[in-house]
Amino acid sequence: MSLAYCNVAGLHLPMLCLVDYLGFRVVAMTKVPLKPGPPAYGSNDGGATVFATVPELNNLMKAAATQLNLREHLAG
Repeated sequence: MSLAYCNVAGLHLPMLCLVDYLGFRVVAMTKVPLKPGPPAYGSNDGGATVFATVPELNNLMKAAATQLNLREHLAG
């Protein structure tokens, strides 16, 4: 939700909805059609390999990270 509230122009996220009902909480998210192969940004193997191959997308993510006070770091 924090990423959505950054309002970075050109950064698109899947629709999601948080539902609280009778003490249960469910997050419903649209199914995103993904192409075969590596993702443009992120990881598809639990973080063993991280991709950031589209410069325009990298710039959008850096703009969002600046608003969220995040920086690049090693994980794992």
